[in-house]
Amino acid sequence: MWGEIVASKTIIHSEILSPFAMEAHARLQAIQLDNKYAHFLTKEALRKGEGHYLLGTNPSHAHQERER
Repeated sequence: MWGEIVASKTIIHSEILSPFAMEAHARLQAIQLDNKYAHFLTKEALRKGEGHYLLGTNPSHAHQERER
């Protein structure tokens, strides 16, 4: 049903005037964070010669990066 929380981020903005704009900005931040994480996983898998970086569970180097 619900996934595991792998990251969280807090940003304080005084210039966002509506809840809709705030939600849109939060979703944009989540997408950008996902893209950075996917790029990291791909880069590490290619560096290690792995061809299965998007299948199944997260590889060990992904868990190490998340804990930083």
